[in-house]
Amino acid sequence: MASRIEKSFWNRASRWSRPASLKLDLFYLGWGRRFYGKQPRISMPHPTWRYYLVKKGHPTFMESQRGLVLNAGELLIAHPDSATGWTDQTKAACEIFVWMWETPPRCPECRPKEGACLRLMMDPSSLQEIENVHAACRKEVIVPDHLSPEAVESLRLRLDVAIARSLHAPSRTSSSALQLQLAVGWMQNNLSVVSCVPLICDYLQISSGRLYRLFLEHTGRSPLLYFRQLKMKLAQEMLGKGRKSVKEVAFSLGYRFPNDF
Repeated sequence: MASRIEKSFWNRASRWSRPASLKLDLFYLGWGRRFYGKQPRISMPHPTWRYYLVKKGHPTFMESQRGLVLNAGELLIAHPDSATGWTDQTKAACEIFVWMWETPPRCPECRPKEGACLRLMMDPSSLQEIENVHAACRKEVIVPDHLSPEAVESLRLRLDVAIARSLHAPSRTSSSALQLQLAVGWMQNNLSVVSCVPLICDYLQISSGRLYRLFLEHTGRSPLLYFRQLKMKLAQEMLGKGRKSVKEVAFSLGYRFPNDF
């Protein structure tokens, strides 16, 4: 039964408007292909916070008589007091996701100035998360129930968090430095391990080649050499205290035979 309802729902026009009987913060959903060149959309200020995510194409977003050509991956959030519209090249098509909410974004970073719009470029991971949220919103409104307001609110928060996190996404350099920090921390906590590379790669979910490049870039040493030097540093400290023999230190650092140490 549910599959028949869902199939019927998606065969309709690619939009959903909230019925008067439904108490949701979500007012409108839109998705799919649009031909704004043939059918321009000019709208007056609307008492909702509007989110537009461009999936494909290069539509032109009209804001106060100013045209902004957008690319795939860009997202716009419009304040209720802003007058906006869409146009495009005559034969061009675009794909776009739309939300309209009655209340402001949950994260301050997502709130445009009064009467204005906020233009943002989403990173790939945030873009996928935002598309997933739109799909989840569509499924939720197919057959709403008494828990739909809470479900939609959780999706709204998930949407705004994804957008806000995209604004603070780490650069490639900082991300690389973080991976190195995690790898070194893993080594320091696992000095009794014999073969560290496959375990660290699994821990960080990266390839062995990526791990080698990471260490060479930041330390000038291979991960194996770096790991071995950490072992030797700890061994010197343990032997310096005079509480353990060479054999005991070797075994504690994962060596099967003292001569290997």
